[in-house]
Amino acid sequence: MPEQYKNAWKPHQKTTGILALYYYWCYQLGIFPKGTDYKPTSPLMKEELRKLDEITAQVRYMSKHNISTLSDLQADREQNQSEMNKLIDYRQHLRNKVRRALPAEKETLRTEKQGRDGADNGT
Repeated sequence: MPEQYKNAWKPHQKTTGILALYYYWCYQLGIFPKGTDYKPTSPLMKEELRKLDEITAQVRYMSKHNISTLSDLQADREQNQSEMNKLIDYRQHLRNKVRRALPAEKETLRTEKQGRDGADNGT
């Protein structure tokens, strides 16, 4: 090492006291891993893994709903779209009712709307 860098470089100071005890017990209890060969995943690999997870979710959905052909997939899509349209219309109907209702009735309508939205999110 050149002389000019020897003076600038300071070695890492050894941890002592309470902090050293804390680190010691963390290693002993297995909180901190010993000698791992962890290598972070590259961004390209992460993107490919996201795509793979998406494809896996699609395949699981198709197997759960017994979809084997393109016509089955289109029929399922149309069914889901019609259910979603019904729910959107019902929610708009409730919004209009809340807008026109008296203040005493608004709370009951809002709780009904919240209950309906919570049931929709579960499916």
